[in-house]
Amino acid sequence: MAVKAKAKKKKKAKAKKKVKAKVKKTTKAKAKRKTKAKAKRKTKAKAKRKTKAKAKRKTKAKAKRKTKAKRKTKAKAKRKTKAKAKKKVKTKAKRKTKAKRKTKAKARKR
Repeated sequence: MAVKAKAKKKKKAKAKKKVKAKVKKTTKAKAKRKTKAKAKRKTKAKAKRKTKAKAKRKTKAKAKRKTKAKRKTKAKAKRKTKAKAKKKVKTKAKRKTKAKRKTKAKARKR
């Protein structure tokens, strides 16, 4: 009887050990899975940040280009108005000299 009881005890202990090992294995696997998932999340977040930064850079560049174009057109307009004013002054002077010449000629004729 004692031998049988001993064998039973041994069997039970073995089974217990097996269960413990199985639990350990599953917990380890779970932890591994968790770590993997965390890493995946991290990489995803990093990629998202990168895309966001790229988009930001793009918009900044676009705005820069726009302002540059605006400045250019403004400068062009300024130049045009300046040229127009110059032309006006020149034509006025021309008219004046022409009138002067005419009056001088008239005086000579008289």
